[in-house]
Amino acid sequence: MTDKLIRPISSESVAREPFERGKFGSSFRHLTRAAMGDRPYHVGVAIEELPPGKQSCPFHFHMLEEEHLLMLEGECTLRLGEER
Repeated sequence: MTDKLIRPISSESVAREPFERGKFGSSFRHLTRAAMGDRPYHVGVAIEELPPGKQSCPFHFHMLEEEHLLMLEGECTLRLGEER
């Protein structure tokens, strides 16, 4: 059973991954992937930093995963269908 043990990690130990595609762009640290590897998971945790004027990602939805946002500074707009 020890192969299922998930050890704590430091967010600072996870390398930033750049993402850039036109108006979309950020750098992020995928903490769940760093802690769990390729094992399946239901809740993902990432730290994402957006430069001014950039959007996080194209409009999308998740069927089996929730998406939450804890914003430390700045402004954001949530798009839900046609509503903002």
